[in-house]
Amino acid sequence: MRKEAKANINKYIGERKKVSALITQEMNSEKVDMNKIASIMKENPPIREDSYRAAIDKMMKFYDILDEEQKIKVIVKIKKFQERFSCKQ
Repeated sequence: MRKEAKANINKYIGERKKVSALITQEMNSEKVDMNKIASIMKENPPIREDSYRAAIDKMMKFYDILDEEQKIKVIVKIKKFQERFSCKQ
């Protein structure tokens, strides 16, 4: 059981790093596309729970009503979260 649990955890960590790298790549682009980031988060394992997808959809509804200055603030905040949670590669 321990070996199986460790293998599952390692797989999860690997998938999380893959998703994080894709998000970081987009966050570092000249024109950040939040819709692309939302798609990455929704389509890639291990993030597949319906409640998580619903939360992403709500976040995007909110993001879509922001003006450009507010959108920049959101992107800066996300970058800070990435640094805080060691998601940057």
